Amino acid sequence: MKSITLLKLKLDKQCYPELQRIGELCRRARNAAIEDWLLRARGMPPSAKQRDGLSESTLLYHAVTAACPSLDTQLAALIAGSISSSLGAKLDWRRGSGEDGKRPRRRDAILDYQDRPPYFSGLEIPVRARTCKLKYGPRTYLDALLERRNHLSLDILTDKLPAKQKQILLAVATGERKQQDSRIVCKDGTWYWYLTVANESLEMDARKMLVLSPVIPADDDKRSDRPFRCEWENEHWLVGEGRYYRAQLERLWRILKEIGWQYRQRSGTGHGRGKYDVATALRRTQMRNIATEFRRKVIVSILSQCERWGCGTILYREPTLPVRELCWFAKRGGLDWDWTRFLGDLKNAAARRGVEVKVERLKMSEVKACVPSPA
Repeated sequence: MKSITLLKLKLDKQCYPELQRIGELCRRARNAAIEDWLLRARGMPPSAKQRDGLSESTLLYHAVTAACPSLDTQLAALIAGSISSSLGAKLDWRRGSGEDGKRPRRRDAILDYQDRPPYFSGLEIPVRARTCKLKYGPRTYLDALLERRNHLSLDILTDKLPAKQKQILLAVATGERKQQDSRIVCKDGTWYWYLTVANESLEMDARKMLVLSPVIPADDDKRSDRPFRCEWENEHWLVGEGRYYRAQLERLWRILKEIGWQYRQRSGTGHGRGKYDVATALRRTQMRNIATEFRRKVIVSILSQCERWGCGTILYREPTLPVRELCWFAKRGGLDWDWTRFLGDLKNAAARRGVEVKVERLKMSEVKACVPSPA
């Protein structure tokens, strides 16, 4: 299985004018693609090259090349593909769901006037891995094809880079490590190259076991904001953005209380109950979406640790009912957590990656033995 490493490399100021010009071309191309899609969706006939039967990304590619003919064709294909994927993605869970309880696609929400068409104002240049080459030495630079028949030499500042990142750059330059499609981004007037490098594939060894257990926060530990703990050999990691999860649910609970306060004079009963039900159902659906997204991110973080160390087995210490009252969700967050669904989703996601999940009960006697008694 493969994982990736992301490096943030600062570029020399001498190449800023060229990057500024190409970044503006890419920004114009993205906005032209969105405008072309929206006009065609509203009934405007397509251009001569946009024939029937072509995929949406191909139609957007023709719109990009028509708006920016000097842009490299492979960059135009990357931009068109990213716009097509963005339109086909589902809306964020914080924006609610449709009448059927499911999150609508972004393109459907835009056409139904539930969402705004995206507008791109930042400067970002996609970089195709096959059209660029990294040179490492006394002068480290990137030779990239960003315009048609025009290779740019972009100097990379490596003086303040850690030794480990320099080793990765050398491995990429010599071909030992394979780079993937990356991007060049302007942040506060400074240009950076976000290099994505594929790590070596690791064989998942079933003899290597990652131990997963819930966090039992102590009374004097007010900083524990992560609900799960992963252990392997002599190292451990805390998993889950518990503070953000709790803050989002508390925000929706306050909104529900405000809605109940608005309908306190029996205006939410009888014929007027429809408005109350619609207002509360939307917030409760958002809460379910938040829990689903949080559970998915926790599982992804756990499996990424398995991929990092090649662990083919997860030993999940499932808490018993009394222990669950001492876990982070009940003790720190005061939240409900579907432990059964979490285990089911973990097993399904692990099976798709070739990882076995073994379950072992975490009993109250073990927790009491680890927690010191008060003096």
